Amino acid sequence: MVESVRAGLSNTTPPRVHAVISARLAQLSKPAYELAGMAGAIGRSFSFDLLAKATDWDEDSLSQALDELWQRRIIEGHGVAEYDFTHDRLREVAYGELSLVRRRFCIAAGACARGGPRRGRRRTAAHSRGAL
Repeated sequence: MVESVRAGLSNTTPPRVHAVISARLAQLSKPAYELAGMAGAIGRSFSFDLLAKATDWDEDSLSQALDELWQRRIIEGHGVAEYDFTHDRLREVAYGELSLVRRRFCIAAGACARGGPRRGRRRTAAHSRGAL
């Protein structure tokens, strides 16, 4: 339990559920796994454009990773251009598996993609303190 708290994992995910989700995420390709972590850091819902700005990936690579997450039912579409995780636990574990350094990077990239560097820095600092 102490290790989970230090790693920044939510106390709400039971260990067995966490293990099952972690194993499911481990089956993803590296780009899809990385994108799941980025999406987890972004939060509730996200768009293709937001992910494109946050990752700086080319359109084809982003489309392939996003499609893999959708095919494996990690994410689902909401409307025309919005996506979200199929369950909050998937988001929690994807985010929780990010290293501290990667977590900070993803939070900063997501904040900058949402509102630009100046606004993003303020949001990132507050969000990072909560994530640590």
